[in-house]
Amino acid sequence: MIGYTSIMLSVFTAFDYGMLVGYLLLMIAIGVWFSRQQHTSQDFFLAGRKMSWFPVGLSIMATLVSALSYTGAPAEASQVGLKLCIWPLTLWLNLPFVLLIVLPLYRNLEIYSIYEYLEPRFDAKTRVVGSVVFIFWRLIWLGGVLYAPCKVLVVAAGLEISLPVLIVVMGIVSTLYTYLGGMKAVIWTDAIQTLIMFIGLALIIGGIWVNLDGGAARVWSVAKELGRTEIFQFGWEEGSSFWTEKWLVWAMVPHFFLVSLSFYVADQIAAQRYLTTKNLREA
Repeated sequence: MIGYTSIMLSVFTAFDYGMLVGYLLLMIAIGVWFSRQQHTSQDFFLAGRKMSWFPVGLSIMATLVSALSYTGAPAEASQVGLKLCIWPLTLWLNLPFVLLIVLPLYRNLEIYSIYEYLEPRFDAKTRVVGSVVFIFWRLIWLGGVLYAPCKVLVVAAGLEISLPVLIVVMGIVSTLYTYLGGMKAVIWTDAIQTLIMFIGLALIIGGIWVNLDGGAARVWSVAKELGRTEIFQFGWEEGSSFWTEKWLVWAMVPHFFLVSLSFYVADQIAAQRYLTTKNLREA
């Protein structure tokens, strides 16, 4: 509780504000830099189809592990422990389908949007409905993605900026570098953000291990005592029922399989990144 209270009472220093402002300016600078390379619609929407696998992979990861997951998953993991690993493990079940069927199809069609495929496959109405559903869903998602990190900065870090103002600033910055630099700016800013997330995780975990008596061994010991080291749960826990137990393997594997499949197959956010690569092998 002492550690938790000290975190909640922490406030941004001048150095912290400088880092935040510098980071936002860097994102805009990347947009300005890549704006010089925007000559055609293909350059803007698909980065000229010249991207390599590494930044695109980091970009997809940053999109999949958004601010919602980055701030929400630790809270869920504190309750269910390693059961949360079922989510990334099920991604491997998607790979054969995505690699052997989806990627070759999208790449060979040479489309800008995966919803273009719906018109020749079905009709124009189906394409419109698919596009509208995607836009509606992602606008709601985007609201959460903007709100979550801004709320963390205001509440946990003690940022002396009102929440609505911070959300507007973040939204303007994101829109600006996207508008200026197109998809190439989006991919490279995502790549930077992914690396920052990894560094942040390493510093947090390492800091806990260093400052906790017993280090990593103590963390594992406590987690084991609390039943947080089990990944696969095959039966109901005592006192739970069919309607209250949500981490059964029989339920979560199909659930996460379909969720991740929808992201990698039917979501323009992921598919557009596939289409930016030089060739099918890079994708």
